[in-house]
Amino acid sequence: STSTTIQLEGNPSGSIFGVGSTKNTFSNSNSLGSSKCSFHVAVYDKEPPSISCDGLANTVPTNPGECISTYNYDPPVAVDNCKANTVLTMSPSFNPYIFPLGKSEVNYTAVDLEGNSAFCTFSMHVEDQEKPVIVCPSPIIQGTDYGVCTAIVNFEAPVGTANCPDPFTKQTTSLGDGSTFPIDNTVVTYIVTDSSNNSASCSFEVEVMDNEILT
Repeated sequence: STSTTIQLEGNPSGSIFGVGSTKNTFSNSNSLGSSKCSFHVAVYDKEPPSISCDGLANTVPTNPGECISTYNYDPPVAVDNCKANTVLTMSPSFNPYIFPLGKSEVNYTAVDLEGNSAFCTFSMHVEDQEKPVIVCPSPIIQGTDYGVCTAIVNFEAPVGTANCPDPFTKQTTSLGDGSTFPIDNTVVTYIVTDSSNNSASCSFEVEVMDNEILT
């Protein structure tokens, strides 16, 4: 007798099967009766997503007055063969894209729904291009000390500041606070240098005058 086979559920042979398990059930019948059988087609996604950090590496200056850089950029886009949403994570987590001074390695990882992953890395380099600041005292005019042709001059030595920590201030001339200054004008100069070798200087004059009356 003639038998007839029909598919009750699932996809026919040659069809595109989606990720996951698809049950296929068939029925065969003839004049003596009918029977069914089923099997599963399992499709696994083993292909990782694709992600690229090309073009993201950059060198940027610090924010004015700060030792960090706030740099906004478009994060990489992950593409997955299954068109499903991928989870994109960044490490370390700079939010909102605040980068410290120096070189930072930024890693992005994309994970699809099946746990396949891909990653890319780029470097962000923050440079301190801001000069430190130093302010010298006003010019000093002072008379000679009694009985001598010089004067001991006291002043508050300036201390430089910078947007990044630990600037170093030093005097570049020989006579400083509490020194004995000769008659005439003496230029006193200080310079401050930060950790990125940016520097600034200031100067002021100390004028010693002989105001002592002859006797």
